Amino acid sequence: MPAALFVVPLSGLLLACGQQGGTPPPTAHPSAPPTAPDQLPGSDAVLAAYRAGWAAFITAAKQRDPSLAALSATMVDPLLQAIHGDLIQEQYQGSVLEGDIELNPRVVSITNDTATVMDCTYDRSEYVYVSNQSPVPPVTPPHQAGIRSTLKKVNGVWKVSDQAKDAQACSAT
Repeated sequence: MPAALFVVPLSGLLLACGQQGGTPPPTAHPSAPPTAPDQLPGSDAVLAAYRAGWAAFITAAKQRDPSLAALSATMVDPLLQAIHGDLIQEQYQGSVLEGDIELNPRVVSITNDTATVMDCTYDRSEYVYVSNQSPVPPVTPPHQAGIRSTLKKVNGVWKVSDQAKDAQACSAT
């Protein structure tokens, strides 16, 4: 089973990228991104925070550590709570994340304290049982997954607060 999109509800999703029991429902399509989204003021800080959130999730999932400090350093509720729940479930099942998830994010909007990132990920990850290394069903081949993430500025620091699958993330360039 591919990693949940650390799209949680992801607890949905943890990792929305196909995580069982946590895939978020389809969402309304946001308006088209600006022509040059990477040139929005503050994009670098938002993208760094977004990537740090994914790195924290992947590390926690590979180490089977739902209490990894990097999770709360890079995420806030409701995503943080959903990710914690998904990681605890994977730990209980005796599974661990293997493989990788390629990120291709772009910032589509930024206000004083909220930013939206669209990402067309390429997910080569899956959960496997630690005991025998067999994949946790449902087994999904490597695939693209469009994700829309919301980041909130908390005490001057950008943190990922929500994620959802969004097909437009892979159709807009």
